Amino acid sequence: MSPVVDDEDLQDEPLQLRVLDYDTYSAHDAIGKVYINLNPLLSKDSASSICGWFPIYDTMHGIRGEINVIVKLELFTDVNRYRQSSCGVQFFGSTCVPYGYRAQAIYGFVEELVVNDDPEYQWIDKIRTPRASNETRQRLFSTLSGELQRRIGLKVLEMGGNAIIG
Repeated sequence: MSPVVDDEDLQDEPLQLRVLDYDTYSAHDAIGKVYINLNPLLSKDSASSICGWFPIYDTMHGIRGEINVIVKLELFTDVNRYRQSSCGVQFFGSTCVPYGYRAQAIYGFVEELVVNDDPEYQWIDKIRTPRASNETRQRLFSTLSGELQRRIGLKVLEMGGNAIIG
């Protein structure tokens, strides 16, 4: 049975892989986590897989190693005027149109604000381990980043655009 995931979930949440060591007689110890942003796989013209060496990151000790990962995604795009995803909008982190692309129209600026409570100041943080607290904050930042990117992409689609430069 394959899990069914909405486009919105794929854009907001990174793929998180938890890497553990193997202990025969005791509990397995956490080595770290790998976070993979799936947004590059969500456009119609993009590749259907991401592969390569990804850093294993531990919030207490930094980078602990690397792991070779292959992620494949089958995306079925549909036309839905009430959709909440911005699949197909490309984000370029530059001040000009990237080489190989041509701007046909510039529609203007878009802005969005996404806020959430800092997990470090929640009551449960008083009983959480420092590692769990750091991981909660890191997961929140990653989720907020994906949600912000999706919301800005929706505004771009409403304006008739297909890319964001900046």
